[in-house]
Amino acid sequence: MLVRQRTEILVSYKKSLEEANLKLLDMAITDPLTGLYNRRKFDENLNQEVNRGLRYGPVSLLLIDLDYFKLVNDRHGHQAGDDVLKAVARVLQSCCRATDTCARLGGDEFAVILPHSHAIAAQVVAKRIQQKLARTAVPLADGHLTASISIGVATLPSDADSAASLMAAADAAMYHAKQASRCEPIPVEARGV
Repeated sequence: MLVRQRTEILVSYKKSLEEANLKLLDMAITDPLTGLYNRRKFDENLNQEVNRGLRYGPVSLLLIDLDYFKLVNDRHGHQAGDDVLKAVARVLQSCCRATDTCARLGGDEFAVILPHSHAIAAQVVAKRIQQKLARTAVPLADGHLTASISIGVATLPSDADSAASLMAAADAAMYHAKQASRCEPIPVEARGV
């Protein structure tokens, strides 16, 4: 009887420890604000997908940066900024497949890894993300706002041959997209509901 009770206690402790370890793992790989993967998990997945892509086929990378994000925080406060980041995360998740990796790299920078996707497919996903975000209104106390993003797209093996060169190519494409958007009027402003 005593052995059985102690066994049950040990099983209970083991289960609690396993649950705590799963929670810690989730906390270690997830961005707490958006629920997307964090930079650590993104880097791990990018290396895996690039290695797989070098052997089996293309992999594309989208690097995403919010346009004029500092103005959102300055004009509407950091809570509004957080709400915009959460909205972007929801849009990314809704526009991507379960096999894609959506991550918040930090600040207002996001990334999406698209395994088995050539450049044309990646451009389609990027356009879908931009269009859906343009239709997404983030509520404010005195109205709502919409945000725009700049997306850089790069594909392995046509644009790069390693994780680092894929990141560099997508970053250069994103910088180019951001420079092109600077010619447009500021797209983030409050409007009455």
